[in-house]
Amino acid sequence: MTALVTGASGGLGSAIAAALAHAGHDVAVHWRSDRAGAEATAAAVRATGRVAHLVQRDLAVAGDAHVIALQSQRALQSERDVLVVLDDEHARGATVGHW
Repeated sequence: MTALVTGASGGLGSAIAAALAHAGHDVAVHWRSDRAGAEATAAAVRATGRVAHLVQRDLAVAGDAHVIALQSQRALQSERDVLVVLDDEHARGATVGHW
């Protein structure tokens, strides 16, 4: 099972990514500007024995939601089972079709 969590560099996003890993998901960890936070989240995912992949993009940029989805799918070598979009302030304009 795989998951993509946007805004996963800290707070709720980091906690959700870790919980999904504990539940058996490999996780694509999206971050915009907090690389250290994203790396800490990825370390927490990996500590559960699951795979973590970092994806850095700005959801305010048109088309980046689609790029995030494609990069995470390729890196995790699977269609995503779970999508968590927490960076909604920057994801405005992204529709389900972008993911």
